[in-house]
Amino acid sequence: MSIRDKDEEARRVEFYAQIWFLTHRIRTKTASSLIPAEVEEYKQFLETRGAELSRTSEFLNFYALPYISRPQEHKALNHIFGREWAQKVRMRISRFLVGVLDSKAPPLLERLYRGGAPLPSRESEVQTKMLAQSAAYIQKLETNNTDLQALVEASAARFDKLQSDYARVVASEEEMRNQMGDLHQRWVEFAKDLLGISRELLDAVR
Repeated sequence: MSIRDKDEEARRVEFYAQIWFLTHRIRTKTASSLIPAEVEEYKQFLETRGAELSRTSEFLNFYALPYISRPQEHKALNHIFGREWAQKVRMRISRFLVGVLDSKAPPLLERLYRGGAPLPSRESEVQTKMLAQSAAYIQKLETNNTDLQALVEASAARFDKLQSDYARVVASEEEMRNQMGDLHQRWVEFAKDLLGISRELLDAVR
């Protein structure tokens, strides 16, 4: 039997972790809505490992999470998109993992080094799997942050180019206005000269 099957807190921590990762993109403003693929994974969790807890008063509101178009605006759910809630969940998960590690035998490599280490038990395999999943989640977040940073830098470069292009357009427009004004002044002077010559010719003919 796994830790999750025996420990009520383990099931609760897993449920909160599922919610944390489902809402992470909206909370960090890398998306404006829940990701469909992640919503489907969450629904599957609700129908399997989270089915029992989803009917309790603590988690009942979260059962509706994938069925609301903009949950970040819903009064019963908007708090899970804030930093305070996310920080509390992270601390709860950390405390749980530390507690699990402290209550278990030393890591396999340490026991092998000391000699006479038995083969890993089923619980230690589950523990290793949970740690691997946590590492994968962290790696996923780091990748998302890297992609976001690259997008921000690309957007900044594009904005700088647009500003530069706009400055050139404004300068060109100003130059054209000056040229048009100069041409207009020359045309007025030419018209005056032409009018004067015409008058002189008329006077000469008379």
